[in-house]
Amino acid sequence: MRRRFDHSTTDLMRKWGIGWIPGNGRSLFRKNYLVYTHRNQQGEVLSYSGRDLQFEKKWQTWLKEGRPEGKDPSKYC
Repeated sequence: MRRRFDHSTTDLMRKWGIGWIPGNGRSLFRKNYLVYTHRNQQGEVLSYSGRDLQFEKKWQTWLKEGRPEGKDPSKYC
């Protein structure tokens, strides 16, 4: 199931400092992540973090496979 972000317009994403890393193979980072910017009081970017939007699917697969050690999916990067 693919999530839809109809409420995430370009203007809102820019305002809140979020972005998207596509799953097209052109990124050096993890793919299909929603990325957040962390800013200081002056508005300067301090760091980034991301959330795997496929986490729930990966988690269910991991559970069905018997929870193999060292293979649990990561929700955040």
